[in-house]
Amino acid sequence: MNPNRHSQRGNVLFIILIAIGLFAALSVAISNSGNSGMSAEPEKIVLGASQIKQYFASVRKEVMRMKVTNGCGSENFDWRNNHWKRLNGSPSNGILQGPQTPKAGCAIFKSRGGPISDTIDFEELAHPEYNATMPSYSVRGGHIVVNWMDKEGSGTDATDVGMEIRGLKTEICSYLLDPETKPSLFHEGKSSSGGFNLPPPDYSGSNEVIDEPGNSGEFFAHHGISTGPACDVGTIILAR
Repeated sequence: MNPNRHSQRGNVLFIILIAIGLFAALSVAISNSGNSGMSAEPEKIVLGASQIKQYFASVRKEVMRMKVTNGCGSENFDWRNNHWKRLNGSPSNGILQGPQTPKAGCAIFKSRGGPISDTIDFEELAHPEYNATMPSYSVRGGHIVVNWMDKEGSGTDATDVGMEIRGLKTEICSYLLDPETKPSLFHEGKSSSGGFNLPPPDYSGSNEVIDEPGNSGEFFAHHGISTGPACDVGTIILAR
């Protein structure tokens, strides 16, 4: 019997065991990468919330810039958008009418000559059951509405301009309200109508103002409908 053959077999077995161990370690490293062991789904929630925050911040920054540089007032801004749709293909809420008083340099979206891309949506963050369970007139999951809104604590008592993303995963809405406590969501009725080609409505009633205590921060969020599977989250872009 050749002792070298036993030695060679032992070496091969040792190499195989090392390879198996390295593969297992690599698999664990990949699954835990990026957030100290956080699973893939929470990572996606944090990333999605960050994308929403950055988008709203970029729109708000451009609105403030146009107010200062171009003298745009709430009656001058053109919020029309060619991308955001309802499930039936018609335009989303609040993006049909031009401004009450048109003025050069006050268009928000590139399709009208403004600085913000209107090809951006958040469909990948939408609740997987939203589009299939909502009526055809509902705004598509991950698409945005722009409306007159009045949020307590934003600006004066005058009605503001808000943007809201419809049909998202509820975890994202909770995270944006408070990333530490991730509160349960509620259904808050509020008014969000009136064309931008008309003077802003005077929202002052208890069912018109966004005043739920959980919506006191930068973002407001609620279930789209009380029995719906998803949530809506928004912020005030132009406080008056």
